Amino acid sequence: MKSYLKQLKARQLEYKLLDGSSYVDNDYVCKWENGEPFKPDYVTHSFNRILKENNLPIIRFHDLRHSSASILLKLGFTLKEIGSL
Repeated sequence: MKSYLKQLKARQLEYKLLDGSSYVDNDYVCKWENGEPFKPDYVTHSFNRILKENNLPIIRFHDLRHSSASILLKLGFTLKEIGSL
């Protein structure tokens, strides 16, 4: 994960250099190539579209967090371990 974030930051710096003064400079991690941050509902809408396209049940994106925590508990992870992920 750490290496991915470093790669992402380097790529965003490249975009910033290419776009010059038109680049929207900020500290957001999730943003478009021009630096503009994703709208808060972007992930939700994209997730719902992917579910529909694949004929999967519609659930909230946030529910994935709870589902993964439940699976990890059943696999023997402790709450402390899950919370640190």
